[in-house]
Amino acid sequence: MLHVAVTTTGGVGQVILDLLKHHDRERFDVAVAFGAGYWLDKEFAALDNRKYILPLTRKLSLWRVIKSIVILHRLIKKEGYDIVHTHTSIGGLVGRIAARSAGVPVVIYHIHALASHPYQHPLKRKIFWLVERFLDRLTDQYISVSENYKRLGCESGLFPASKVETIINGVEPSPFELQNRRAVRRELRKQLDISSELFVVGTVTRLEPQKAVHILLEGFSRFAEKCPDVLLLVAGDGYLFEELQQVSEKLGLQQRVRFLGWREDVRELLTVFDVFAMSSRWEGLPVAILEAMSTLCPVVSTAVGGIPEMIETGYDGLLVPEEDSKALGDTLQEIYQDRAFAKRLAENALSGFKKKFSVARMIEQHEDLYQRLTESGRV
Repeated sequence: MLHVAVTTTGGVGQVILDLLKHHDRERFDVAVAFGAGYWLDKEFAALDNRKYILPLTRKLSLWRVIKSIVILHRLIKKEGYDIVHTHTSIGGLVGRIAARSAGVPVVIYHIHALASHPYQHPLKRKIFWLVERFLDRLTDQYISVSENYKRLGCESGLFPASKVETIINGVEPSPFELQNRRAVRRELRKQLDISSELFVVGTVTRLEPQKAVHILLEGFSRFAEKCPDVLLLVAGDGYLFEELQQVSEKLGLQQRVRFLGWREDVRELLTVFDVFAMSSRWEGLPVAILEAMSTLCPVVSTAVGGIPEMIETGYDGLLVPEEDSKALGDTLQEIYQDRAFAKRLAENALSGFKKKFSVARMIEQHEDLYQRLTESGRV
C-alpha cells in the first residue's frame, strides 16, 4: 500500500504519520510519497517505511503536478501496489491519476478538507467542483474525517454516499500524567519567561487564511482590555506570519502576543496553555483540538466543519460563530472568570477523547476498511 500526500504539514501529516507507525506490519506493507521541506519530515525520516520524495509543494504548480504524476506512475508500476491511499487536494489529484493509469486495483481519497469552500470566488469553486467530479471516476473509496464533510460532498454531487465512509481522526494520548504535566508546565513557562500568574490563551495552527488568526487576535484584544494579566501564544508558521504580526501591532498587542513559529514540542506547549483557542473558517476534524483535549486543556473554537461533532458546547468545550471576534473574546473571558467551569470542560473533554478519539480506534477502522476492499475481489 502507498500513501500519497502533497507534504507532511499540519494535522494531515500527523494522521499519515500515525497510520505509518501503527499499521499491522504482518498484514500491510506500507510506503509513503510526499513533497519535502515541511515540518514533520524529520519524524517521517525516522520511520523504517519506504519513503519517496515528490516535487510537490502546497502551492499548485502544473509542471510539478505533471512531473509527480509521471514519477508516481513509474513507481507504482515498478512496486505493484494493491492500494493507493491519497490525501490532500494536490496529493489526491496526483495520486489518483497516477494510480488509476498504472492499474491499481483500489484507489482511496481521504477527505481531510474539501477543496472548495464558501470563501472562494464562485468561479474557482466551480472549477474545483468540476475537477473533483472528474476525479470521482478514478476513485473507488472515499474516507471522510467527519459526517459534515460526508454530507456536504454527497449533497453537492461530488460523490455518492455508497462510496464514502467516515473515519474520525485519532491521536496518541498525552504523554504526561497529571503530576508530570504540572512539572512540564512550570519548566516550559520558565523557559518562555512566562509568569505563573499569567493566564495564557494559546493556539497551534498554520498561519493561512483558513485559520483566520486575525479573528483570534481581534477577539483576544477585546478580552485583554478587560483582563490585564493575559497572554496569547501563537504556535505555527505560514505565509501570513508577518501580516499577522502587523495586525497584532495595530491592535496594540506587542506585549500581549508572542508568535512562536513552528514548534516541535506541541504536547509540552499545550501544558502551558490555560485555554486552547481556534478561530478557523472551515475545518475537517482538527488534530490540534484532539491534542488539546488529551492534555486537559479547555477548548474554545469556532463551530465549523466537523468541530461540533467533537465538542458539545457547554459540556466539553465552548463553540462560537465563525468570524465573530466579539463572541470569541467574550467566551475567553468566560473561561478566565470561571476556572472551575473551565476545569469541568477539560475533564469532560479528556473523558470523551479516551472513548472516541484514540489512535488505536482510527487504525483499526482503517485496517478494517482495507480488508473489506481487499476481500471485495478488487485485489
